[in-house]
Amino acid sequence: MVSVLTLKEVVKTYPRFTLGPLNLNIEQGTAVAVIGPNGSGKSTLFKLIMNIIKATDGKVELFGQVVSTEDSILKQQVGYVGDRLTPFGDLNVKKLAAFISYWYPNWDQKKYEHLVNRYEIDEQEIFQKCSKGTQKKIEFIFALAHNPKLLLLDEPSAGVDLLSQRKMKEDLTNYMESGFNSIMMSSHTLDEIKHLCDYLCMMDNGKVLDVLEKDVIQDNWAKLWVDHLPEALLNESWILKIENEPLQIISNNREEAEQVLAENNVTIQHMQKLNIDEAIEYLLYRSREKSSN
Repeated sequence: MVSVLTLKEVVKTYPRFTLGPLNLNIEQGTAVAVIGPNGSGKSTLFKLIMNIIKATDGKVELFGQVVSTEDSILKQQVGYVGDRLTPFGDLNVKKLAAFISYWYPNWDQKKYEHLVNRYEIDEQEIFQKCSKGTQKKIEFIFALAHNPKLLLLDEPSAGVDLLSQRKMKEDLTNYMESGFNSIMMSSHTLDEIKHLCDYLCMMDNGKVLDVLEKDVIQDNWAKLWVDHLPEALLNESWILKIENEPLQIISNNREEAEQVLAENNVTIQHMQKLNIDEAIEYLLYRSREKSSN
């Protein structure tokens, strides 16, 4: 598979927070959700990729080439939503679009006009006077209007009305239909993640905890109620967490859990597959438990 985005030992150091070292690879034709608690470093990661802020160490590669300040041609292939338009907030939407389109040779004016009508944007409105949700919609329109190969979307639907959120999901689904485009997005909206994304990149405290295939989580992560649990099994790799009253095992590998428990004469009384949000909760729990030990 062709890589559209690669992070190699990327670090950004602040006085009270360190992002990284991060290693990550996004393949062409895939959609990846970057998820994690507030303050985990998601927005900083997006800004590093776009070179809005500079990494302390490591390399960021877009389409196989290292990103630098001068790489305007590389960035022309990326659509970015992430509060980048604030310095130009005194312009109205129409003038802002004219300014941005100058930098993108693939700007599609007809697509832009279609999206402006679709999202009911008043082009005469001053950008900084727009609501937060409307600003997000405008950023989203600009990101799609120049036909990028990669979309970097930092909470694209935050503050956006429900009807427009549905339209965004439709537009992103259409964007991915060719099989050649890719998405990396952060979101706190589970419906977006479930509908759009193939992989989950879990972040906490500036680190990538894991990159997981969404379908594997939905098919093979489960909660199992058991009659007992031998002490010899307490540290098995497929156990994320053990809960009591009643005795339950939260597992990231249901098939292995069933096999090993059967071999040890443990009766599974009930089983329930985990939702995405439950899987995220238990993955965070395991990571923080390891850090504290």
